[in-house]
Amino acid sequence: MTRYFKRIKEKLGDKKGMTTLEIAISAFIIIIALTGFIDMVKVSQKLDTASSITGYVGRVVGNQGGVRTTAPKHQYGNYVTSEQLYREVKTILENGGVKESDFKLYVDGKRFKEGTNIALKDFGERIPVKLEVTYEWELISSATGLDMKNTKESSRTVVSSFKVRNATK
Repeated sequence: MTRYFKRIKEKLGDKKGMTTLEIAISAFIIIIALTGFIDMVKVSQKLDTASSITGYVGRVVGNQGGVRTTAPKHQYGNYVTSEQLYREVKTILENGGVKESDFKLYVDGKRFKEGTNIALKDFGERIPVKLEVTYEWELISSATGLDMKNTKESSRTVVSSFKVRNATK
């Protein structure tokens, strides 16, 4: 055993090839750092897009008092239907790097998809909006061999500014 340690000590004392080894280790560290930085930029773009979408959906839902497949009778001005809203959400998230299978949108506790009707809320009622986005550290995962997937939730609670009018004439 002592002979083995003596050999190691002699090898460490020999400086031949140390520069090559140092360059290889430094290159490996730099490559990992660059892939981590690139992944961090991609993930932060996805999370920023998710936060923006949550705000946008909150504004639309709060202004309209909900989302329906058709405009309510007493809705004045432009009305964004659930199909239009879902299509816009999907397009913006895809442009931000999030696939349709990687997000779930909930409005008033109900999973929101095309054709979803969210009941109208009267003026002053709260409407929770939640977006769950699954993202992956792609380059780091492939460089290290680890599966690095996470889920981030973006939530907003908005107040309905739509006055439900039930008067009949």
